[in-house]
Amino acid sequence: KIVNGKTVNVCSFRTTMHFFPILSMRLPARIALAAPAYYHTFFDVGYALSRSQSSHHQHIKHMRFFSRDYRTRGDLTVSFSSSSFEPPLPPESLGRSIFPDVDMSSAVTTSALARNSEPSTVYVVTGSNRGIGFGFVQSLLNRTSGRIVACCRNPDDADDLSTLAGRYPERLYLTRLDLSDQLSVEETADFVSSKFGRVDVLLNVAGILGGVDDPGPERSLRAVDRTWAETSMSINAIGPLMFAAALAPIMTRVDPRKNAKVPSAVVVNVSARVGSISDNGLGGWYSYRMSKAALNMATRTMSHELLRRGAIAIALHPGTTETDLSAPYRSSVVSERIFPVDFTVGQLLDLVDRVKSDHTGGFYDWAGKALPF
Repeated sequence: KIVNGKTVNVCSFRTTMHFFPILSMRLPARIALAAPAYYHTFFDVGYALSRSQSSHHQHIKHMRFFSRDYRTRGDLTVSFSSSSFEPPLPPESLGRSIFPDVDMSSAVTTSALARNSEPSTVYVVTGSNRGIGFGFVQSLLNRTSGRIVACCRNPDDADDLSTLAGRYPERLYLTRLDLSDQLSVEETADFVSSKFGRVDVLLNVAGILGGVDDPGPERSLRAVDRTWAETSMSINAIGPLMFAAALAPIMTRVDPRKNAKVPSAVVVNVSARVGSISDNGLGGWYSYRMSKAALNMATRTMSHELLRRGAIAIALHPGTTETDLSAPYRSSVVSERIFPVDFTVGQLLDLVDRVKSDHTGGFYDWAGKALPF
């Protein structure tokens, strides 16, 4: 009960999210989520909000959400991340996006509600053995009822993933995938097709940046290495494109002529803000920037074709997250902009639950803000 001692419905709760006057305080609330012809549930939520006002937009400056139940049928307005991390505002971009922002306080789409509650739903996650990919697998097992196909180059060495699969033998399936090997891409797609016959969400997470012993990321022209540049393009751009192409036939199960506004599947390509051409104000990181810019273009291009079939494609910037990929470079990032994996994963999945047809082809950050290409 949060408004004059009364349980709020979906519309008034959305109003409360926008206008309730609290600053940096935790407010426990019991919220009833119910709708005719749907299930209903109660869950406890605590949250803290503080807002900052700019001349053009009002942003949520800090937010902390705690949720005990992710799987809810009904007119669910919000699906909260379980992380207690309080992020700063996303930085402003150089350039302008042609896409609308994703309203993170809006209702979860009806397509997402159905997708998350159905045991027959299939999620495919690449790079699933560690970092954000592994976080996606863990979160999907908690917040959805569907099945997850966890792809990585060496499943036999993925101890944490194997342990998780042992706990969820009917929901979690491990399979080998090397995005630089077209035969591996096709074999994995064939496995998913023959085993499940459908894909509802493809999370293309796997990627490379480089480390101490690698040629990349290159900080100058003289450091650019052809082999490394080709490898970066292969894994970060070409591989995700080919995997999406291989799975596309089983992503579009509805006739778009009958239900064009309810996409049957979502392709999520995990990109990076440094892949934005207009936002490149520093230079450096040649191969990584080029490969992510190419991935953004692949996302934009496939979105047109997939939408005609009733599916959505988006590119997402997760922010600097505490993973092995970012470890060598986090020392130059202020601590408040280094995100825990559970926060990043929760934000991105909340965003995926809110994307609509007018977002398809867009490039978005973890807060739902449209980024320029």
